[in-house]
Amino acid sequence: MTVAYFFAPGCSTCVPATKQLAQAQQQTGQQARFVALNLIPEVPTSSLRSFLRSAGNPQVPVVANGVPLAQAQQVTALGTTVVYGPDGQEIFRGVDAGTDAITTAIQKARS
Repeated sequence: MTVAYFFAPGCSTCVPATKQLAQAQQQTGQQARFVALNLIPEVPTSSLRSFLRSAGNPQVPVVANGVPLAQAQQVTALGTTVVYGPDGQEIFRGVDAGTDAITTAIQKARS
């Protein structure tokens, strides 16, 4: 199971949503893989680091250029979280999703 979060440094709602993502990761442990995908690939690495610091340095791998996957998955809004089940099927999609929504989607996919 995978939780993908699509963000951009400078997105005002992405910092709190990234914190929610990190909380969901802590609550669910090894039940899912979490990844954050940057949608502005030309942003300098220092800006990515600054964004992550402002979000509490979540222990989530970051893909510097998430645009190809975002296009393939038709992600049209910053702050979109997508939960994929073990078979790769989309289980949940939400913008600025909270911890409860993410953890509930993971639990649903496991049952």
